[in-house]
Amino acid sequence: MNATLPRDIGLLRPQYKTLGMSFLLALFGGAVIGALLGGVFYYPSQATWWIAASLLLWQPCLEELLFRGVLQGLLRETAWGKKCWRGISWANVACASMFALAHLVYQPTLWAMATFVPGLIFGYFRDQTGSLWPSLLLHCVFNAAFFWRLPSILLCG
Repeated sequence: MNATLPRDIGLLRPQYKTLGMSFLLALFGGAVIGALLGGVFYYPSQATWWIAASLLLWQPCLEELLFRGVLQGLLRETAWGKKCWRGISWANVACASMFALAHLVYQPTLWAMATFVPGLIFGYFRDQTGSLWPSLLLHCVFNAAFFWRLPSILLCG
């Protein structure tokens, strides 16, 4: 195994000093917005524990590993991907765009395109910390906030 692979895909411990208040704002602000949007627009017809685990844990893990870990990590190594505008790298913009396009597979067009902004937020913290862990935490919290009605559906049928 390549000795630099964990570093390249962001599996190292984040540089916590780079998180600060902006991370807390993203964490709590994103959770509030997600809960409001999920409460208004998310109407699941069926839910199982497997679907809940997928939405709240497995999908965020796989998506973050692919988009922020592998793709953003690779693009960030290019001269073009290192360029930034107001703290947002072009590698991040490209990955957030691909993230939104990938959501077209199972979401309506407007919802899929709306994932671009959270994708930029996830990528921003990937760039700032050199780690995938803050992005993964944000993604799991955002999904949990959006799908907050899942537990009651699972328990009450």
